[in-house]
Amino acid sequence: MYNLSHMTVTESHSNLSLKYRYLILSLVVFLFGFINVLFGGWSPLVDIWDHAAVIRELATHPFSPVHPRILANLPHAFFSPYDLALALIVRVTGIQPLTILSIFSLINILLFLLCLNLFVDSIFTSGTAFYSLLFILFLWGLHPWLYSSFYHFNAFLRTSSYPSFFCLNLTFLSFYIYITIIKANRNLLFIPLALIAGVVLITHPTTAIFLYIGLLSISICHYNYTNYNYLSFIVTIIILSFGFAFIWPYFSFIDLIKTSGSEFSLDSKTLYDAVLIKIFPVLIGVIIIIKRLKKNIYDLLGLMFFGLCFIYIYGGISYNYTYGRLISFIVLVLQIAIADWVANNESIYLSRQYDILSKKKIYQFALCGFSLIIILKLAMQLRSYITTYQYYHSYKDLAFISKYTEQYGVILSDIQTSWVIPTFGGKVVAGLHAQAFISDHFQRKADLRRFFSKDATNKERLDIIHKYHAGYILLRNRPIGMNKKPSKLDPEVINFCYLLGTVLYSQNGFILIKIN
Repeated sequence: MYNLSHMTVTESHSNLSLKYRYLILSLVVFLFGFINVLFGGWSPLVDIWDHAAVIRELATHPFSPVHPRILANLPHAFFSPYDLALALIVRVTGIQPLTILSIFSLINILLFLLCLNLFVDSIFTSGTAFYSLLFILFLWGLHPWLYSSFYHFNAFLRTSSYPSFFCLNLTFLSFYIYITIIKANRNLLFIPLALIAGVVLITHPTTAIFLYIGLLSISICHYNYTNYNYLSFIVTIIILSFGFAFIWPYFSFIDLIKTSGSEFSLDSKTLYDAVLIKIFPVLIGVIIIIKRLKKNIYDLLGLMFFGLCFIYIYGGISYNYTYGRLISFIVLVLQIAIADWVANNESIYLSRQYDILSKKKIYQFALCGFSLIIILKLAMQLRSYITTYQYYHSYKDLAFISKYTEQYGVILSDIQTSWVIPTFGGKVVAGLHAQAFISDHFQRKADLRRFFSKDATNKERLDIIHKYHAGYILLRNRPIGMNKKPSKLDPEVINFCYLLGTVLYSQNGFILIKIN
C-alpha cells in the first residue's frame, strides 16, 4: 500500500548549506542556461531551426498555416499550443522567432526547477529534490543521446526552448496538482489537470505517455485509502485529452499517429542501440526499485518504472521505434529513486548522535566535491561556447534571405543550409530529418543531393527545378554553424547555376541566384 498522506519524512537540517542547496544548484543551472542563450552556437543539425520556421509560419498565418519548410499545403507536427503561443507573441511584438525561443529557454528552465521541486518535495524524503536535480543532469553513461526529451546536462541546455521541455514541466506540475487533490480533497483542480493533459498530448505525445502512467500510478498508490473515484477521474481526463487532440484544428492527430509508425520512426531506432553503455550508472536504481516494490507492491516509482519499460520494450519488438523516447523517462524515474535512497540514508545519518564536527567535515568534503564537478563542467562549457561563438554569427549572415526572397519562394541549397533557411525566409526542397505528414521525404532528399552532384546532367537539374517550382539557388562556400567545413561544390555545378539567372547577393561566402 502507498499512503500519500504519510509519504513525506520530516527532518530538521540546521546546516544552511543543506537547507539552501537546491536553490544554489538551481542558480548554477540557470547561469548555464543564460550563458547558452547569450552565446548561442546552435548546430545546423538541431530542431531549433524547425521550431523557428514553424513559429515564423504561424506568426504570418496563425489561423491557416501551410507547411513551414516545403511548398505544400500540409500540416506540421509542431503546430502545437506551445509553438502557437510563441508565434502569437512574435506576431504582436515583432521580435524574431530565435529571440522568443531564447527567452522561453530561460522561462522553461525556471519552470523546470520549480515544478521538479514541487513534485518531489510533495511526496518524497526531504532532500530528494536536490539529488534528483543533480542526478538528472549528471548521472548518465557514455555519450548519452542528444535528443529532445533527454535531460542530461548537454541536452538540457540544447533543448530547453523545445515543446518537449515545456511538457515535462507541465507533467511535474500535473503530478503535484494530483497529489494536492488527493491530500487536500480539492477536486476543482481536476479542471486544470484535464487542460494540461490535452495540451501535453497535442504538443508532445511521448511525454503524454509518461504523464498518463504517472497519474495512473499515483491513483493505484492511493486506491485502497479512499474511494475509487480518483482512478475513474484520471481515466476520464485521459479520454478527454484524446478528445481535445482529435478536434485540434491544426493537424489530424490520427494521421500523426499513423505517420509515426512509418519512415518517421526510423530516426528513433538509435534509441534502442548501445542502451546500457549510455545509462549504466542509473542501473543501480533497478535494485532500489525492486527493494521498494518488496516493501510496498504499490510503490509509485516501481509502478512508473515497469509501466514505462513495458511500452519501451513493445516499441522495440513491434519496430515502432518512436516509443524509444521513453528511455529518457525510464532513466528519470531511476534517477529519482536513487535520489530518494540517498536522501533517506542521509536523513538516517543526520539523526544519529555523531560528533557534530565530524558531520561538518564530511559535508564540507562532499560540498567541495560537488562544487569541483560543477566548476569543471562550467569551464568545459565556457570553452565550448568560446569555440563556437564565431559560428553563431554565420546564422545571422543568412538574414539577407528575407530581403531578397519571398516567404513562399522555393530555394535550392545544400541539405544543411536548407535546414536553416526557412527560419529566415523562403521554402526549401528537403530538410535533414524525416517529418510527419511528408510522405516523399527521402525522394526529396535524394533529388536535392542529385542536383548538386557533379554526376548529374543539366537536364536532370532543370527537371528538379521544375518539379519543385524552385525560384532561387543559394550556394554556400563557407562553414555554417559548428560545421567547420565549407560546402564542397563542383565548379561545373556553380557555372551552371550562374547561367540560370541573376545574382542577387554575393557576400560572406553565400551566393543567392534568382532563376530567370
